[in-house]
Amino acid sequence: VLGLCIVEATRNASNFAEDEEKAEEKKNLALALGVTTLAATCLLSYALERLNITVIPEALVAILVGLLVSMLLRESAAQQFADLTQFNRDFFFLVLLPPIIFEAGFNMNPRPFLTNIGAICTYAFLGTTVSAAVVAGLVWALSHFGLVPQLSGYGCMLFGALIS
Repeated sequence: VLGLCIVEATRNASNFAEDEEKAEEKKNLALALGVTTLAATCLLSYALERLNITVIPEALVAILVGLLVSMLLRESAAQQFADLTQFNRDFFFLVLLPPIIFEAGFNMNPRPFLTNIGAICTYAFLGTTVSAAVVAGLVWALSHFGLVPQLSGYGCMLFGALIS
């Protein structure tokens, strides 16, 4: 995953450069920075494992190292780093978030989860239904008072279901 972050940073660096020489320089900088960040993450994860600190998952270590590197780049006086720290929502949601969620689920103790599966499903379905009804009712009331564009009852229920 961190390797994909390095690739994304080098792609961003070349997209924002004015000429080919600056693009190459920014790619090299992004690559060096990415490899350094990857090495720091691996070393910190290894150190935590050797010290038997199991409370902090590797994904959190990677996020914290990335946050620290990003803060250092933003606070540095050099403007050349500004292009390397551009945030891409699609990259985050499609590439970075799924491994974090998978790792959390993979390392979860299944016994408490399976013991409470009935309550979890009840809250999931009942809570979603109640939330959809409340949102639909609020949107319907707001549309009748003219605070939001006029919507039909079906449109209000559809909006409530999508938002919930």
